[in-house]
Amino acid sequence: LGHSECKRLVLEARAEAETRLAGFDAIATRLESDPEPERTFMQITLSAGRHSALAAIAWADEALDLLEGLER
Repeated sequence: LGHSECKRLVLEARAEAETRLAGFDAIATRLESDPEPERTFMQITLSAGRHSALAAIAWADEALDLLEGLER
């Protein structure tokens, strides 16, 4: 792959995760007026999505730090 292509792919994955996270947050805001128990079920699902997106962002940040170490 090479350094630059790997970095590009990681940055792309990070951006996609940020987009997913923003989408989950937007949905969560709209859920506030939903009746129970549907709201709780959706909150559980959104929480899983948020955790997944946050993990992808953390992974990308770690990978970018490692790649930066290769540049030195």
